[in-house]
Amino acid sequence: MPQSSVEPHLFVILGATGDLNKRKLLPALYDLIQEDDLANHCQILGVSRSSEFTDERFREWAVEAIGATGRDRDEVKRWARDCVSYQSIGDQSPAHFAELSEKIELIETKHNLAGNRVFYLALPPGAFPG
Repeated sequence: MPQSSVEPHLFVILGATGDLNKRKLLPALYDLIQEDDLANHCQILGVSRSSEFTDERFREWAVEAIGATGRDRDEVKRWARDCVSYQSIGDQSPAHFAELSEKIELIETKHNLAGNRVFYLALPPGAFPG
């Protein structure tokens, strides 16, 4: 397979524990990453207000979501272990956003990413001022 022309990057999903991410976005990203052989070039960071998730719990949630669509759970589990992380922004205080910034920097350093970031807002309409 030809080498991907996509540069290494971090895909940050705000609203990561919602239905849109679970049913549509994660399965689609998984397929794209596998199809284009981006597994070593793309990290996914799920972000939400929920404090019930950790990296490991979010990975399990992602495996269940993607596995429910018929993809091989063992393959998805390996991918999630290597490429998926989570960060809570709790009550959205400045301290929580500082923790998010630190998590982004940690992932980019660990995986030798050059600061290329994609932010996807998987948020309900009520999250935006009217």
